[in-house]
Amino acid sequence: MTLTRSPAPWWPVALGLLAITVSLALQIWFPRLDSSEINDTWNVDFGGRNAIYQFAQRRWSQVSRNILPLTHGSTSLPPEGTLCLLGPARPPTTSEWNEILDWVSHGGRLLFAPQWKNPTTDIPALGLSISSVDSTAAATGTALSKPQANAGPPPNPVPDVLPRNSPPPVPAAPAGPEADTPEPPASNEGLLSLSGVSWQSNGKISGPGTVLLRSAEGVQGVELRHGHGSIIVLASDHIFSNRSLDSREAPRSGVLAARLLQRVAPSDSTLVFDESLNATGQPQVVGVLLNYWLRPVSLQAVTVLLIFGWAGSQRFGNPLPPRKPPRHSLVEHTDALGNLYWHSGNGRVPLQAYLERLLAELRLGREAERLPRRLDHLAAATGLKPQEIESRIRLAREAVARRAVRSQDAARLIRLLSELRPVKVDRVDAPPPQIGSVATS
Repeated sequence: MTLTRSPAPWWPVALGLLAITVSLALQIWFPRLDSSEINDTWNVDFGGRNAIYQFAQRRWSQVSRNILPLTHGSTSLPPEGTLCLLGPARPPTTSEWNEILDWVSHGGRLLFAPQWKNPTTDIPALGLSISSVDSTAAATGTALSKPQANAGPPPNPVPDVLPRNSPPPVPAAPAGPEADTPEPPASNEGLLSLSGVSWQSNGKISGPGTVLLRSAEGVQGVELRHGHGSIIVLASDHIFSNRSLDSREAPRSGVLAARLLQRVAPSDSTLVFDESLNATGQPQVVGVLLNYWLRPVSLQAVTVLLIFGWAGSQRFGNPLPPRKPPRHSLVEHTDALGNLYWHSGNGRVPLQAYLERLLAELRLGREAERLPRRLDHLAAATGLKPQEIESRIRLAREAVARRAVRSQDAARLIRLLSELRPVKVDRVDAPPPQIGSVATS
């Protein structure tokens, strides 16, 4: 009967090739993951800060991004420059705050605005704290100024993603005297007015400083001096987002964002947008492997693993015949037993076994009356004297009679006894028996 082999299924091959194709395609195009939550200056979606960065490039001559750790602020930040922390993915640590404030005390300027969804931040060195508020306006994420309090329901929410072919919005910069002269503050407001601004905030500021912005929830922006520098702290970063700068219902949002930048950063200073907190605030496993810099290496590693797994699971060519099972060496047991005796350090047992086997083969252990004749035959076969043969056997028997024998002595005696074995010993004292006869000793 002939056995036929069924064809291998085709779908594992197709699935493997599809996975490899997808991993190679991701090297060219990679989808954006949670782009609305990444508040960096590279993001052109409504949740990003690319618009305010492009505006700063047009108004200031020196604008850059900082990707170095803030714990090295004295070396990574320019002296007497301006640092902008706009909605970082994580708040600065205590050591980072100490380094930043030390840099500010020597003439630097700082603009800090936490994420409007999670504004809770403490700055003990300044005596400032930003706490979350629990109110209807904060729950909806919208805090309108007083002139707009009765303007009706809030406008429809703006989509999370900008159209692909539309450039990010750039706020209109205030021109003329309005650029340097703030509007007269209204009642219960700060130095800068929130009139006509869609101010969304979930927090309020408590601490010292000149009040710049105030809403129904409390103080939203303060300015204070620290050493030779100055600091502006806001309760929300929403005013700097692409969504806020593109708002049609609140056209003055871009003007307020520009005034805040101009207030903290003179036109001749260096403006630095920090991105180190955004980079280190992402998930530590998947986020790091899929960030902009390590993503090509991660995808190449995945592609190599897919190719290796796909090639290893498929058969190429005709099946090979089954291999013969490996044969074990006949002396493996002897080698293992010899190693055990060597590790024990006592050669008495192997020496005794060798001596008994040798005497049994040479028939020297029994029938003492025939021993001289057998010794003569053995001496003729080995070329040794009978007295030397007797001496070697006597030394071996004396060693076996002791309780322990050193491995070196046992090996030397076994080597001397091995010389007593002729090349071929069937019977020492009698010729081979004839066929059909019985041999007697």
